[in-house]
Amino acid sequence: LLTTNPAERDIAINNHGYVSEGTAFYGIPDTVPGSYGVYRLANPSTHERIYTASTTERDQAVNFHGYINEGIAWYGPPG
Repeated sequence: LLTTNPAERDIAINNHGYVSEGTAFYGIPDTVPGSYGVYRLANPSTHERIYTASTTERDQAVNFHGYINEGIAWYGPPG
């Protein structure tokens, strides 16, 4: 599970058996010109997650594969 939310991280560790592997990367603020959103999608049946910056991939996962759009997880840098 990738998250920028410390409370969500702690719930995953304390209640769902996740193990923290530390910081994987740092996102940027959405105010940076040229930044883009990375969407997080969840499959309610398998608990798998997809992370994508593509609105087409996001929409196909939701409309055809049963994923739930959890919104923008973080922002990526321009270029």
